[in-house]
Amino acid sequence: MRRVKELSLLVLGLALFLSCQSGGPLSPEKQVKGALKKIAGNEMRPHVFFLASDLLKGRDIGSPGGKEAADYIARMFKAIGLKPLAENNSYLQEFTGRSMYEESRHPGSLSGKSPKLNLRNVVGYLEGADPDLKDEAVVIGAHFDHIGLGEVGGRGDFAGQVHNGADDNASGVASLIVLAGAFASLEQKPDRSIIFIAFDGEEKGLLGAGYYVDHPLWPLDKTVYIVNIDTVGRLRGSKLYVFGAGTSPGSRETLEKLNPEGFGLNLQFGGLGAASDQMKFYLKKIPYAFFHTGPHLDYHRPTDDADKINFSGMEKLSRFIFKYTLGVLNNADRPPYKNIPIKRPQGRPTKRPSLGIIPDFGGSDQGLKISGARPGSPAGKAGLKNGDIIIRMDEKTITNIRDLAMFLGSKKAGDEILIIALRAGQEKEFKVKLIGSRGK
Repeated sequence: MRRVKELSLLVLGLALFLSCQSGGPLSPEKQVKGALKKIAGNEMRPHVFFLASDLLKGRDIGSPGGKEAADYIARMFKAIGLKPLAENNSYLQEFTGRSMYEESRHPGSLSGKSPKLNLRNVVGYLEGADPDLKDEAVVIGAHFDHIGLGEVGGRGDFAGQVHNGADDNASGVASLIVLAGAFASLEQKPDRSIIFIAFDGEEKGLLGAGYYVDHPLWPLDKTVYIVNIDTVGRLRGSKLYVFGAGTSPGSRETLEKLNPEGFGLNLQFGGLGAASDQMKFYLKKIPYAFFHTGPHLDYHRPTDDADKINFSGMEKLSRFIFKYTLGVLNNADRPPYKNIPIKRPQGRPTKRPSLGIIPDFGGSDQGLKISGARPGSPAGKAGLKNGDIIIRMDEKTITNIRDLAMFLGSKKAGDEILIIALRAGQEKEFKVKLIGSRGK
């Protein structure tokens, strides 16, 4: 880690030297072009490979690997020149918490609950330049924790193996660090201030984001927007999912207008999206945009490794996020907030059987599109694969994930069903024997 720190200081020193030789201040347009060039895939690569290395053992909450990840991010924030916001002039907002999902794993404790663990968010900021707007801030966030050895939250029979979490979410943290460096490189800082947060404990119940909004280091009434970057390392077909655009009227139009400016992304807009860190802010009436590159078969498995990351894709989408966020920062009007009711499930079948498909977040007007089927699952054995669009199960028309859940809720393990799916526009039949949700 000493070599990483020395290299960071050397790079910053070189940047300062070059700026002194430039012959005067650059125009705002040239500054932005220069900042965009700093957002490069080869700059993100070492961050992903370090955070997703076996050395950190999956970055579980309260673990030595999780602590090392937080310390690493804090060193990067300091090298970039972000100002600390936590107590004692620190980048670490320390707190205690316990996993929301491990209660049954500690029957020997007096309370029957999982132990409290020492956690930490990593927080740094850049002060805005406008006298009237710098007291307002936009948060750019990404969670750095993962599921350790996969005892809780893992998929398949891989408990005890290191779940490196390269895509989920070393990729988001690498984007966060490089974005911080790009914003810090601007001579003319954005009008609003920027708070960069690497959240702890997302995988175990949005613990870090929950703690932050209850103990904010910047007033929440002056926090106008959050950009959340979670699982952005597998850009395929330039497909970038954007959730939460509806929480601030006009956001979708802005994103769509920006995209043709050299990005060429295939933007897929969804609703509120998964319950990642941005939801804790949204519940405090703070609008958001949540960026994600979609599900895959390595999710929460030890095979989510750094050598599978699309760094050129990360470069493209991170530059897009930079330009979009810069627009929010410099817009004199505060982003409007729109409440969209969160639909909560009305109970969950305790013995609902498993099918083993991975839905495609982008969806389809024709039915439920999938991005794959887990190997060995009923869907996988039946031959369903990426791109198939499920339109019917038995006599039930399937249009979305809710239809699927309701149908499976009426079935039990061992039932045989007929799935009709579109593949390249042609209907195909798949006979599937369901198994229990735990493979029984």
